[in-house]
Amino acid sequence: MDWLDKLIADELKPYNLILNALDDRKNDEGLILISQKHLGEFTNIHPTTVGKKLKVLSELGSVEQVAPGKYKLLHNDKEHTPHYYIRMLIDLNIAGLVSLGDFVTQREIFGLEKPMLHRIDEYVRLVMMKLKAELE
Repeated sequence: MDWLDKLIADELKPYNLILNALDDRKNDEGLILISQKHLGEFTNIHPTTVGKKLKVLSELGSVEQVAPGKYKLLHNDKEHTPHYYIRMLIDLNIAGLVSLGDFVTQREIFGLEKPMLHRIDEYVRLVMMKLKAELE
């Protein structure tokens, strides 16, 4: 993991904690019976934040909510988390292939809806601010 991936991973730690907690508790069919409250207790993340992170993970194809308190872990890898999209957007931006805020091009590349692209764009800007602060 290079320094940029580490910076991104540090920023996205709640997503990884949630995915790992779900992975540790899944049955043979990949199903997990757990409330957001209990998931929050296991990860030390507020239940409201757990719900928001689960929604993002669901939109990116990592997790599916089968029923209230019942989830299916579909993927526990970077390619199905914000980390992948943030790193790709940074790399494409550095290469001059896409601009931050160019949601039309980003949608063509990533196939994500505009609200998710806004979220990814915000994370990229946050990571870049932190990177700038570290370099000063």
